[in-house]
Amino acid sequence: MSLFPTDRRPSHLVQFNAGKCIREGNMLKPDLRKGLVYMDQSNDQLMHFYWKERKASQPEEDLIIFPDEAELVRVPECTTGRVYLLKFKSSSQRMFFWMQNANTDKDDQLVERVNKLINNPQAAIEESSRNRGSNLVFDGDAASSDLMQILGDSDEITQENLLQFLQSAGELSGPIGSLDDLERQQPMMTSDQLNQLKDSLQSVTVSPDASFEALEDLEDVLAPESIGPLLNNGDILQALFPFVEPAERSQEEIHELTRSSEFKNALQRLHTAISEGKLSSLLDDLDWVSIHDVYSFLTMMEDEANRRQHQQEGEAMEED
Repeated sequence: MSLFPTDRRPSHLVQFNAGKCIREGNMLKPDLRKGLVYMDQSNDQLMHFYWKERKASQPEEDLIIFPDEAELVRVPECTTGRVYLLKFKSSSQRMFFWMQNANTDKDDQLVERVNKLINNPQAAIEESSRNRGSNLVFDGDAASSDLMQILGDSDEITQENLLQFLQSAGELSGPIGSLDDLERQQPMMTSDQLNQLKDSLQSVTVSPDASFEALEDLEDVLAPESIGPLLNNGDILQALFPFVEPAERSQEEIHELTRSSEFKNALQRLHTAISEGKLSSLLDDLDWVSIHDVYSFLTMMEDEANRRQHQQEGEAMEED
């Protein structure tokens, strides 16, 4: 199929071929699946930012973005591809995407359209209606032979590159240090906030036989290397999973724990609390306004656990 622009009508307000970047511990790597970023306005006039695998019928990412809440920006320090950062002004949520169109000519125009749809959706939609003839849609089937051209000589984005990304996007100031430096800049939850989380979850009633059915969707956040620090933090465990004792566990033990009926029941309790708005006050206090499901909440809590672990390690080194 052709990699050049076609004259078919766009099916969305904006769409372009882009892959996600996925976080594995302290490393950011490109998801090599062929992806599609697109935006649409729902019947309730809310603007949605979507990402999906091109062959899929349903999106993997569906973010509701309010006017002036977020911005898509180029990460100029990236040397392994054309990487863009979707950063939210009201929270610490960050999402990285890498362009998969071999043709770079439309990058700036596409990003400009995305930001217009975020900041002034009505004007951007009216502009789209007037300019239906000017095509922003590329053929969705990027040739696999272009992957190395897009990524450069490396098949992964290293921690050093990630830190360059963050620095260029204004997340870090001064010399590039480490990902630990970034995590220490984020404020930690207070004891009162952890107690509020614990009380909110304890007030949720779910059936003892309830089984959380979306475990496959949580594979990344329940991986031992991701959830391990959380399981070692007593304060967070008391709030989220009070039946679990903090301890060093093998990967097999963590896998067994996260598949246990008690753990699934706790996930169901967390899902219910989020969907029923029982955590809304806490999320507002933390500026975690983009949290909308168990996955995003656990991701933030794992970051919280890492920050606490690094603080403890720093304090221990100072004592020594």
